[in-house]
Amino acid sequence: VSTQSTWEAVVSTQSTWEAVVSTQSTWEAVVSTQSTWEAVVSTQSTWEAVVSTQSTWGSVEKLRGAWMTDGRGAEKKFGIEGSTHEFHNIAQLFLDTLPSHRVTKIERIENAFKYDQFSTMYHNLRERMGPAAWDKEKHIRWLFYGVSGSGQVDELVHGLEGYEDRRSGQGAPYGDGVYFTVHARHSDNYASRSDDGEKQVMLCRVVVGRYTRGRTGMTEAPCIPGSHYRRYDSLVNRADHPRIFVIQNQCQSYPGYLITYT
Repeated sequence: VSTQSTWEAVVSTQSTWEAVVSTQSTWEAVVSTQSTWEAVVSTQSTWEAVVSTQSTWGSVEKLRGAWMTDGRGAEKKFGIEGSTHEFHNIAQLFLDTLPSHRVTKIERIENAFKYDQFSTMYHNLRERMGPAAWDKEKHIRWLFYGVSGSGQVDELVHGLEGYEDRRSGQGAPYGDGVYFTVHARHSDNYASRSDDGEKQVMLCRVVVGRYTRGRTGMTEAPCIPGSHYRRYDSLVNRADHPRIFVIQNQCQSYPGYLITYT
């Protein structure tokens, strides 16, 4: 009887121990599950932040969607708060190739008259190319333009033109016209420095359409192969992955933002 009681006590102790082990395993599973869930939540939060940033940049691309006015008043430049996604996205695009510089101010240009002529050009070119050939990522772009001084800024902001046309012998290696760059560092070379040490570039929306490699002396873009009258819409420094675009009709561009930096 004594032996049996001892055996039952051992069995009871073993059962209790197995219960403890089982409980511990269950708890570890819970902790593991909780850690996994927190990782999922963290990943989801990060992804939502990325999506949010991308969506914000998408709204910037709509140009007039971010305007504070109808663009027909005397005031055309409006400062953007440094804490906004709009400011951050534009500044980041600029600083990607000029990381040692500091953006001091970004102003949105709201000129309805200039935008209307740009919009007309955009829709005409898109219709002429046709929906099958049109590629939004390729044929309309955000490009930089170096500003030569305050006088040019006023003309670009308030007037209907204002870009500087380069001609042969005046730094126009890819043909005559207005030069825009994919990277801010290239436009920085053409931006004048003010007395207080600041420089300015424009971030412009440009309808580049169909393009081909340009060369010195091209006063107009060549005809598209197979056509006797339809010309390319812009010239570039290279056909594949171009970094410099030249347009010969100023209506193809709208100066969306003025970036001031040191």
